[in-house]
Amino acid sequence: MAEELKMVPQSEASSSMEIEGSNLYYSLFGVVVASGLAYVAYKILMNRSNHPKSISPAHHVKNSQENRQRRGTEEILASVYSSARFQAARLRRSSCLVKALGISDKNKDFEKIADKFHTIEEVSEAVRNAGVDSSNLIFGIDFTKSNLYSGRYTFNGNSLHHLDENTPNPYQRVITILGKTLAPFDKDGIIPVFGFGDYTTEDKRVFNFNDDDSYCHGFENVLKVYNEKVPKVKLGGPTDFAPLIREAIRIVEKSGEYHILVIIGDGQVTAERRTQDAIVEASHYPLSIIMVGVGDGPWEIMEEFDDKLPKRKFDNFQFIHFESIVDNAEFPEPSFALNALMEIPDQFKQIKVQGLLGRKVSEE
Repeated sequence: MAEELKMVPQSEASSSMEIEGSNLYYSLFGVVVASGLAYVAYKILMNRSNHPKSISPAHHVKNSQENRQRRGTEEILASVYSSARFQAARLRRSSCLVKALGISDKNKDFEKIADKFHTIEEVSEAVRNAGVDSSNLIFGIDFTKSNLYSGRYTFNGNSLHHLDENTPNPYQRVITILGKTLAPFDKDGIIPVFGFGDYTTEDKRVFNFNDDDSYCHGFENVLKVYNEKVPKVKLGGPTDFAPLIREAIRIVEKSGEYHILVIIGDGQVTAERRTQDAIVEASHYPLSIIMVGVGDGPWEIMEEFDDKLPKRKFDNFQFIHFESIVDNAEFPEPSFALNALMEIPDQFKQIKVQGLLGRKVSEE
């Protein structure tokens, strides 16, 4: 199996993929049908919710429980439909990685592609073969109060920052998966990690995870510091990505090197305009932004950031919902890593084409 996963010349890869073309087509058709059924079910539930029956006092508690379960189902179905639609959109935009994998335009079944990767290391190799030779990592962690209830359906009702040595929370899982995947591209292993949205910084600034303002060394150190920091941080708000994005810009300005900013949060942004302006500003620098949504959502604003900011020099922002990927994948970790990094090779190519690499603040 390991031999099948190695990158092969384009001609051989294309030939191999054409042999599987028929199976891939029907697999893609199944994904589309399933997504359509999910959307229909979602619309039916929404219509029912718009015509509630009268509730007698004797059945108030029972019906309240049913209403909560129905709302949870509605949100899950909406998430499934949204995830399927965004997977298709990512494939359309990800020509570099698709080409490196030897996939023809008519056989872009993402689930079939993702299932070819059994380990994170294989995903790293695919990204490298697609043209990304180096990158630096920055993490931004959401400490807004909405984390307390955004795990109601996707994290057993716990806070998304809940610490349990036997069950890693969504933040710990994302840090581990992307840290492992991108570690081979980071030459010095230095990872700046910032928190935002807590009671102290609110939406005005970010805080360094290390009290001495130093940076972490390796994703294992990021996890260690995260575990130490969480019990000490008081959740707050409102949610604004702008201070974090501009902090990442300052780091990129000093080095002139390519960076990937990974924002992990529950997606409930309140300062939309400031966040949009910061994303547009970041497109003038060698900086990619991956927003990893954890928890129940909602995600509509994140999808708008991903698709509807035309003023950017290049498409520098990608949104992905963590749970909708890992909960439906045969190999959750590599599948999530592939989803999260799908657009990185094309963004890296655009950054080089536009001459953004190597420009330091002193040269501007």
